[in-house]
Amino acid sequence: MIQEIKQILRKEWTVEWRQKYAIQGVFWYSLTVVFLCYLAFGSVKPMVWLSLFWILSLFTAVNAITKSFVGESKSGMAYFYTMFSGKSVLVAKIIYHWMLSLFLSMILLGFYSLLLGSPVQKYDLFFTGIFLGNTGLAVALTFLSAISHKARSGASVMAVLSFPVLIPTILLAIKISKMGMDGLPWSTAMHEIGQISGIILLTGALSFLLFPYLWRD
Repeated sequence: MIQEIKQILRKEWTVEWRQKYAIQGVFWYSLTVVFLCYLAFGSVKPMVWLSLFWILSLFTAVNAITKSFVGESKSGMAYFYTMFSGKSVLVAKIIYHWMLSLFLSMILLGFYSLLLGSPVQKYDLFFTGIFLGNTGLAVALTFLSAISHKARSGASVMAVLSFPVLIPTILLAIKISKMGMDGLPWSTAMHEIGQISGIILLTGALSFLLFPYLWRD
């Protein structure tokens, strides 16, 4: 299974490096939005800064991960069916999208810090919120993309299903990030960290159990 995951990850990164659609698209999208905020406001209050950051992170993650299964060609899906097990495909897709969404969030944070400054006082806690938030997004959106692919509805079903599923994850990630931004101690965020970790584990377990049925369908 580990070898299969490595092969799928290698294939995903090779395709992404050749096409560069997600990376180039989010690069210009993030730069444009942050620059417009800079021109419009000059500087923003910390809570507005944090809210805009997570709104952009959410939409960039959705745009990047939507193509997970929905964007696969028939030949690409035939390759997966022939060469790999369903669980290997799911785990590899989740890992790939987690790395991609985390990388895109770091690009966005860099633009933010460069143009709008950074009100963050405790970066280790702030990055924990980003890490857990992107993990939750990757797990949920990858599985929802598989459901949309099987429903043959493109991204429409995913758009409807994703936001109710992702709201608890995003809210908890915002709370953890705000505590890091305010410089609060780790002890104040342990409850939220436990909650978002539980959501991630529950979503991952359900995906791991249900995906083989989608795969065989």
